[in-house]
Amino acid sequence: KQNWAKKGITSLQASAGNYLITNLYGGFDDILLFFILDSQTSKFRSSFSWASFFCGLLFLVVGATFFVFHYSVLKKYQAAKKQGEENGQENKKENKVLEDWKKENSQVKVLFDDFRDENLPQQSFLALFMIRSCILNMFLCLLVNHPLVEACLYLAVNLIFVIYFIKKNPFEGLIKTIAQYFCEIIVIVSYSGVLILACLDHRRIKAADTRLTIERIIVTLGIILNIGGLVFQCLDIGAKVVEFYKSYK
Repeated sequence: KQNWAKKGITSLQASAGNYLITNLYGGFDDILLFFILDSQTSKFRSSFSWASFFCGLLFLVVGATFFVFHYSVLKKYQAAKKQGEENGQENKKENKVLEDWKKENSQVKVLFDDFRDENLPQQSFLALFMIRSCILNMFLCLLVNHPLVEACLYLAVNLIFVIYFIKKNPFEGLIKTIAQYFCEIIVIVSYSGVLILACLDHRRIKAADTRLTIERIIVTLGIILNIGGLVFQCLDIGAKVVEFYKSYK
C-alpha cells in the first residue's frame, strides 16, 4: 500500500509539473503579444499602468528563464544518453543511465518525452515552436502599419520552420507527426492567402471577388484546422489508452 501511495504521489507531482510547464509555454507568446500592445498604447499616467507593465515584464523574465531551463534539461538528457552509450548501452530502452535520469526528471518529461533524441535541435522542437510563435506575435505588433512586409515575414518564418520539421522529423509518434504536417500545411496556405491580400492592398487593386474568395478559403481553413486538431487529439488519446492497456495486460 505504501508503494502504491508513493507511486501515486510521484505521479501526481509529475502531472502537476508537466501541466504547469504546458500552460506556461502555451501562454508565453500571448504574454509577449499583450505586453508589447500594452507598452505601445499605455500612456503610463497611473499606477495601474505601471503595475501592468512591470507584471508583464516579470512574466517575460520568467518565460525567458524557462527557455534557458529547457535548454539545460535537454543538454543533461543528451549527456545521460551519451554516458549510457559509452557504457555499451546503445539501445535506448536498455540505456539504464538515461532511463534513471528520465525517472528522476519525470516532472518535466513534457520537455523531452514526445520527441526524437538523436540530436539537440531535433529534441528542441517545443522550444523552437514557441520561439516561432513569439516572433510572429512580435511581427503582428510591430509591423501593423506595414502589412506587406508583415505577410512576407510571416510566410518566410513558417516556411523555415516547415523545412526544419521535414529535415529533423522531431516527433516520436506517427499521429503527432501527421497532425503537425496537417497544421503546417494549413498555416502555409492561409498565410499565402494573406500575402496575396496584402499585395492587392499594396497595389491598390480592388478585385472584390478575388478578395472574397480568398477570405472564405482562409476562414474555411481555420475551421478545418480546429476540427482536425480535435480529431488528432482524440486519436492520440486513443493510441495512449491502447498502449496503456497492452502494457497492463
